[in-house]
Amino acid sequence: MAIKFPFHAISFLLFCTAASANVASDESNSPDLLTQARIWRQRYGLAGARDKLLAALPREDSSKGEFERRIWATNADKGRVWPDSAAQCSAAERSRTGIFIVLGYRQRTGRSQRVVRYVANKLQENGWHAQLIDVPEWSASAADDVAAIDKTIARELPTVDRAILVGFSKGGWDWINWFHGPAMNLPAEERKKIRLLVDFAAILRGSTIAGWAANDHGLDATLLRSMMLVRFGAKGATPQYLRSLSKDPWSRENSPSLRAVAPQLRAIEYVAVAEGADGYPHANGFFHWVSQRSTQRQRWMGPCDGMAESAAELLPPGEKIPAWVVRIKGSHALLDGHYLNGGAVCQRYHAKGNERWKGGEELMDDFLRALPKSALGW
Repeated sequence: MAIKFPFHAISFLLFCTAASANVASDESNSPDLLTQARIWRQRYGLAGARDKLLAALPREDSSKGEFERRIWATNADKGRVWPDSAAQCSAAERSRTGIFIVLGYRQRTGRSQRVVRYVANKLQENGWHAQLIDVPEWSASAADDVAAIDKTIARELPTVDRAILVGFSKGGWDWINWFHGPAMNLPAEERKKIRLLVDFAAILRGSTIAGWAANDHGLDATLLRSMMLVRFGAKGATPQYLRSLSKDPWSRENSPSLRAVAPQLRAIEYVAVAEGADGYPHANGFFHWVSQRSTQRQRWMGPCDGMAESAAELLPPGEKIPAWVVRIKGSHALLDGHYLNGGAVCQRYHAKGNERWKGGEELMDDFLRALPKSALGW
């Protein structure tokens, strides 16, 4: 749902250092699945590494597959409502549950923003205290996005009893930067209300593809920057903007743990993994092209969905909070994908009708009919 001159000597040194680290011993079994996926790519190629990643993702899932199976059930039967699910919340509970959504790239002009705004409106109609947080369309740094998020949360959190933070693509990265920034300034009793961080193909660890788009001097990256310049204007195509998206928030020193900020927090991670036999996402032409070009130039990269390495959509191993994982085979767009049981993430999107952009409602409806109320503390 989002996208992210010449090489300076320092940039080249950093690239070589990263590449060297990523081709460490094939026998290693790194606790960091992002590092491990890059090692697998060196030994087995993208398709082989993708298959190993899909098989390894369950070890990151503290529900041991239970939540993913609940999603499969509600996705297959649109009338299925788990009796203990959030969909059974009373009107009072819904009105006291904040659902705060941060979108990714292009806040006001792209297809994704239309999809997510529709989701927020439908949640409000169903009685939830839902709000899409508008961050700047093109920000020079994460600080601008974090300031917009903090202003909304500081105002809205006192009006609810429970809170779900939702991030699509870059939105998940923005939430992490907020957790690492001003979030700790909130009163402890307010931070305890934050129960869920739900990430849909979120670039939690930054986007190495955005780094390629910003720094690579080859023809393909140059073409992509030129296309972006024509379509989005100077602010949306600057290497500075794209480079900021490539930064792993956990690379900064002294970042607080998520548990320290929000002691009741649980993460739910929808991870997009390329579905093609060749290890590339074919569900979306643009993401297919970008994934091919970026992984060919950055041969240390692990399997990706067209905008982020799939393993970068997971929290790093140092974060000791419960995390539930849902695997999707498709592209970064997510709605074009399929769950591992074969079910289409969004039947309306695959129908390709005039209202396919309303497909995000189906994704969120399946989610709420599967999500245990207990995860919200109700």
